[in-house]
Amino acid sequence: MPHLRWPTLVSGLAALALLATAGNGAAAEPHHPRGHDGRAELPTYLARDAQGVVTSPQASGSFQGADGLLYEYAPMVVGGWDGQVFYGPDFDTACADGARFKQGLRRLAKLAKLIESTGRRVVLTVAPNKTSIYDDQIDWVGLPHGACTRLGLERQDDLLDDYGNRNYLPLRRALSKDPRETYWKTDTHWTSVGSSIFAERLAARLDKKLAGRQRYALTQAEFQGDLFSLLGIPQPETAQAVVPTNNVSVRIGPPDPNVELQQTWTSSPRKKTLRGKTVLIGDSYSFVGLSTLRPLFHKGHFVWITQENLDYIAQSLVASDTVVIEVVQRFVSSSLLGTKAFRAQVRRTLR
Repeated sequence: MPHLRWPTLVSGLAALALLATAGNGAAAEPHHPRGHDGRAELPTYLARDAQGVVTSPQASGSFQGADGLLYEYAPMVVGGWDGQVFYGPDFDTACADGARFKQGLRRLAKLAKLIESTGRRVVLTVAPNKTSIYDDQIDWVGLPHGACTRLGLERQDDLLDDYGNRNYLPLRRALSKDPRETYWKTDTHWTSVGSSIFAERLAARLDKKLAGRQRYALTQAEFQGDLFSLLGIPQPETAQAVVPTNNVSVRIGPPDPNVELQQTWTSSPRKKTLRGKTVLIGDSYSFVGLSTLRPLFHKGHFVWITQENLDYIAQSLVASDTVVIEVVQRFVSSSLLGTKAFRAQVRRTLR
């Protein structure tokens, strides 16, 4: 297949309109409002608004890479090989983060350790960017920021695979080696196949018997990818998908009108699930994967990481027996969960 080159930026008004309608495809899980995909968590040196306009202090639209050099921002959508498209800010953060990435992991690990010290079981994981899964489909010759990005991607992949922390659950290697379609070509997120790998590895970490009960039927799903929507291409993608077949039924509870982007559920029979109360704290990757995650937990509760939800997240820990924290790779260095202020808030709440 020919190599695809995409426009450098979608115009402001067009992008804003497309973002509002992105994700109305026929996937099993609804897509998220774009403004709640954690973009507010981008550090100031990489912040953009919904129109793709740089809002950092650098009015020229450049940022400083980890090598000390200035670089122009990558296009919002970057073409790869075989029809693969990537999210431009993933290349920007790979070049810019440098040591900040490992520091971000350490801060998240401190939060996990703090929660664990109160007698709760805690699992911390990172949902890899697509750039860390399909590196064989990246155009390395035309790579945004050149060697700066390539070195950043390599270092981040190494950390994602081998970060030494007792609470950390690595996912990248399993996702990248699986021969199935684990991520959408035209979207930033994993497919239900990819989220099922997360679910299986999470189950294995929590309870080996629980892991042995997970079964999936392979099927297909159609979806309008967010990256194609950014480009103004109304062309849904069809990809492999899975449906849980472990004979667990899920009853989703009513939404809390006072809290945005949260969900509770009860899965039964209880003997086929993880007992107790589990809170899953994550972003859009956990959200689009809830169809494969809900059957794991008898009493489950998902909360999206946003500034507005931080108080609610801290309070949700009180009644939990198990805590699962997921942060997408592009926000590891700047996650709201990694701040000293949030750790202090959690310490006060769980005291």
